[in-house]
Amino acid sequence: MNKYLNILAIDYGDKRVGVARGDTDTFLSRPYKIIENKGMDFLISEIKEIIKESDINLLILGYPLSLSGKKTLQTEKINNFYNFLKNNLDLEIIKVNEQLSSRQAKNILHSDSISGRVDDVAAMVFLDSFLDSIKKDYES
Repeated sequence: MNKYLNILAIDYGDKRVGVARGDTDTFLSRPYKIIENKGMDFLISEIKEIIKESDINLLILGYPLSLSGKKTLQTEKINNFYNFLKNNLDLEIIKVNEQLSSRQAKNILHSDSISGRVDDVAAMVFLDSFLDSIKKDYES
């Protein structure tokens, strides 16, 4: 795998949607934006704008499972959002495990100099994990 990627991570929530960006050049991620969830039309408009301005070519979507690995009510909402994105974007979308990302984000915000609310930092947390998992493919 040698293709350079600009990656957008989305942490979908009923009230807010956290967004983080990263790439396979630096393998770094950073919180980018929190979008108020004002409905699907508003969200897709905001996401398309970010994709365009940041030259995004991969989207990862946080996929919540319970600690035992089972689907939850939020998992169904994410599946619906995933299908909505697939129908409205011409972009590869990958669901990634976001288990405990909000808890890790709260720890980061409490102990680090990263400012902002939990949503975009949670997206950064699972984007970091994703980047770590693919880094060895890019180094070979």
